[in-house]
Amino acid sequence: MVGVNKGSGSDQGEYIARGNTADVFRKGNRIWKVFKEYLPDGEAHKEAEKQSLVHSMGVPVPEVYGITSINGRQAIEMEFLQGDTLGDLFLASPERQQELLITSIQIQKKIHSMKVEGLESMSDKLHNQITALNDLDESRKERLLEKLTIQAGGRMLCHGDFHLHNIICTKPEYTIIDWVDATVGSPLADVSRTYLLYLSFSRELADRYLDLYCKGSEVDIHDIHQWTPIMAAGRLSEGVETDDRNRLMDMITMYTD
Repeated sequence: MVGVNKGSGSDQGEYIARGNTADVFRKGNRIWKVFKEYLPDGEAHKEAEKQSLVHSMGVPVPEVYGITSINGRQAIEMEFLQGDTLGDLFLASPERQQELLITSIQIQKKIHSMKVEGLESMSDKLHNQITALNDLDESRKERLLEKLTIQAGGRMLCHGDFHLHNIICTKPEYTIIDWVDATVGSPLADVSRTYLLYLSFSRELADRYLDLYCKGSEVDIHDIHQWTPIMAAGRLSEGVETDDRNRLMDMITMYTD
């Protein structure tokens, strides 16, 4: 269980990063992930529990020290690890992009090789996301849920937000961060999710990632794309920007017509 550090400190330390759901501050060898005010109570606890579970399995992730409150905002206190992300290196070193993508795929496959208990089911999460979507008519939702039932299965560890910027180059190994979307499920679904994340940045990157993943394994790209409309619906439920929404709707329509 993750401990709760009481208090509401205001000295947050050095600001180092901002994301969609949280700001990150550093002080010495610790960081505080401070969540946005609009997020529901318990969000920090949910993420901290997942990360602590994965850490206990020997996966290289930052150690969680506890949950606290900073200026009225829920926060996770955790280990600070120095290093560049693979995403930073990818953007700064065009000559290394192939190597870095392959490295990330090797890391992702190691994650997918682990069976885990105690995490939410990816299938249950996707079912709830699809059911709650207002963008889709009931007929299309039914077709997606039927596909999910057919595809569902697997008890492997899935990161849920795996991409180059969530891998830090630390010594002696790489460290994987941001485990809030971790579930148990099918590795192919997790690969499809990564493909969609890259697609919002660059089709060339997304296609290169998928090609390298399939070449380095016995997976057929068709089997990954069986997950595309399902994962696109899950992504759509997250309130993405207009361009992404249009792209995701096109994918859902293409695979469910």
